Amino acid sequence: MSESAGKDATGQPFPVVADQLKSLMEDVVRVRSHPLIPESVAVGGFIYDVDTGLIDQRF
Repeated sequence: MSESAGKDATGQPFPVVADQLKSLMEDVVRVRSHPLIPESVAVGGFIYDVDTGLIDQRF
């Protein structure tokens, strides 16, 4: 990261999600069940593939 940014990135946390699909589903459920989000609002979850640049709707 430091090399590509040209700045020292040591000490910066870069958290990794071990199970992306599980995490995505938890996020979608959290948003769908929020009291300020009406059921009429469509909420979906997408995965971005950094290698291909494509997005894939999962939920």
